[in-house]
Amino acid sequence: MSDALARLRVALAAREAAGLRRFPRPRPAAEDVLDLAGN
Repeated sequence: MSDALARLRVALAAREAAGLRRFPRPRPAAEDVLDLAGN
């Protein structure tokens, strides 16, 4: 379980970094996913 969460966080971090490079601000959908992952 913890391994899956770690992989998810790494994937989200990489995806967010790529999004920040392309767009001036992160997408709201990314914040929703991060909230779900945090819970």
